[in-house]
Amino acid sequence: MQHWKKKADFWEASPFFRLLLPFVAGIFCYDRLDLFQLPFYLVLTLVLGVTMIYSLVKTHHRVKAFLMHIALLLAGYGAAFAGDDRNDRRWFGNNIPGSEACLVRLTANPEEKERTIKLQVAVEKTISNEDVKDVKGQAFLYIYKTNRIAGYHTGDLLLIPSKWQLLKNPGNPHEFDYAAFCARDNIYYQQFLNEREITKVKEGDPEDLSLAKRVHKWAMHKLEAYLSHKSTLGLLQAMLLGDEINFSDEDRQLYVDTGIIHIVAISGGHIAFLMLLITYALFWIKKKRHQWLKPAIAIPIIAFYVMVAGAPPSAIRAAVVFSLLAVSTFLKRDNHPLNTLFAAAFAILFVKPMWLFSVGFQLSFVAVLSLILFYKRIYALHIPSNPLVRFIWKTIAASLAAELLVAPLVIYYFHFLPVAFLLANVIAALLMSFVIVFGLAIILFHWLPLFAEWLSTVTVYLVKGFQTVMEPIRSLNPESFQYLHITVTELFLCYWVIGAMAVYVLQRSKPVLHLSLAGLCLLLLSFNLKQWRTLHQEQIVIYNVPKHAYSEYISGKQYTVLSASGDSIPEKKLDYAIKEHHVNLNAWRRSPYSRKELILFKDQKLLFLKSPVKNAPQSFKSVDCLVLEYLVENFDGKQLLKTFNFKKLVVTGNQKRTRIRQWQDSCQKYGIHAHFTMMDGAYVINP
Repeated sequence: MQHWKKKADFWEASPFFRLLLPFVAGIFCYDRLDLFQLPFYLVLTLVLGVTMIYSLVKTHHRVKAFLMHIALLLAGYGAAFAGDDRNDRRWFGNNIPGSEACLVRLTANPEEKERTIKLQVAVEKTISNEDVKDVKGQAFLYIYKTNRIAGYHTGDLLLIPSKWQLLKNPGNPHEFDYAAFCARDNIYYQQFLNEREITKVKEGDPEDLSLAKRVHKWAMHKLEAYLSHKSTLGLLQAMLLGDEINFSDEDRQLYVDTGIIHIVAISGGHIAFLMLLITYALFWIKKKRHQWLKPAIAIPIIAFYVMVAGAPPSAIRAAVVFSLLAVSTFLKRDNHPLNTLFAAAFAILFVKPMWLFSVGFQLSFVAVLSLILFYKRIYALHIPSNPLVRFIWKTIAASLAAELLVAPLVIYYFHFLPVAFLLANVIAALLMSFVIVFGLAIILFHWLPLFAEWLSTVTVYLVKGFQTVMEPIRSLNPESFQYLHITVTELFLCYWVIGAMAVYVLQRSKPVLHLSLAGLCLLLLSFNLKQWRTLHQEQIVIYNVPKHAYSEYISGKQYTVLSASGDSIPEKKLDYAIKEHHVNLNAWRRSPYSRKELILFKDQKLLFLKSPVKNAPQSFKSVDCLVLEYLVENFDGKQLLKTFNFKKLVVTGNQKRTRIRQWQDSCQKYGIHAHFTMMDGAYVINP
């Protein structure tokens, strides 16, 4: 009976958990299933109506609970449906056919790429010969770089042609699904334009910006005025204002490699710190009947700060949690932290359903869940008497508690686990709290130049010292820890083992221990099967790397570069194309470069042409697959067939996109089975 009593206590103490599960299931169904719209609305209306009637005239709790769960599932589906711009008749994607031009407004600062300037825009009007339509929707605009490119700023109104293309992934194996990532933010289209095709109709007016954006811009300028050290400026703008425009990739990688990237994102720690400052500032409110003023003042300030910081998921989640805690404290309700967390998640997903698939939202939610479940128990193992040692132990306990549930998710998404995360987090907690205080002080006391200059000098020294200490900590990570991989099934088994072991430690229940050991055995079995597949794998992959030719031979745990341009590709671009595949196959160890042009792969003969060939040797005459790796100026399908006898033609990504369509037509004309990596994605050859 005691077991059932504990289970009932959990359900009673966390009722929002029962509401959250079916609601999340509804959002998941919308993302995965393609259901008809009309039947959905009919079923939703029917179920909600039956549930309301049944709750009034019947008392069968199980049936009512079942109907309520179905209603919540449909509500989650409906929230996701309503949040999808494609279901709005005014969405510009529904008005692209027939439109000749569009009026768009920049919604974010330009982002510089290797060959283009990336702009995120809101489409406001579509223009055709017949009429002008008011539309809505977000898209990406890429402008090819020139020597004299005009400046673009948030709020600029631009007239552009309607040459929209659907966002498409490069098509490399196991790559990050960028198109799906953007789709969940309601971004489905992009354009690539020359600057001469763009007309700036109106400059962005600062007065048109919202108050939050104006405050954000003002605070950014104040930090820029006093911080000349770029690393310090980028870190403070990211930590305090949620803007990573000056946060370099090198600095980001340092924080990722040491396991402290969470200090950059605005999350629970920042919101708690702000709540503490507001509480101290309102110390003069002492009468009990006036205590309601504290949450009434604090909640709007926190909400405004979150808007100033760009409303990231982690900050919104933290703000909602603290707001619920403040309100429940004022109402003198018993605060169950788990129920507050589930209520916050329910409220956030009701407004932003697709955040369910946001990695930031998942990590922040799981981190708080892990802290609630494990922090107090870990901290209670030893309580030091020395205040400094107690603070360090609190930081260690918090890091351990959060990492218990966060680590599997980090490995699943990022394939990485920093070895010295405990040491890095202790140092970060000691120094970064001062950096946050000094950064806020620079903004607040900008009107005292000498004081602000002194604060900025101290802040720069702190950040420089912090990054100097982090470098040797990063070097402790073994290379293999950057290529960790677990599947969805293994992720589930990890949480099964962690959860069952936690219950066993708390309750000393042998059946739960057996469940934990069973999950551990299944997890080890899965790892062994994956290792067996790794040792027996063999394939050739011709990747889609824009502006480059790159191919590999993968055997067991090693890969061999086959392309002539393999070493000239920028490391970041190459990693984006190949790292996920290496991680999934556990084949990240590189063997010496192969310079052979003719390769025998099982029963197939492959010819990698690295330069034009006029008189092909006899060994090149008949091949199964002909790979063109050099930049082709004039493609002649008929001449290729005369020179080589091949079954399949593969053209790599270092070609000019404007010519590909013509080459495809030529191949079709002469009956050539061709694969263009720029259009068709990577080409994989298996035994």
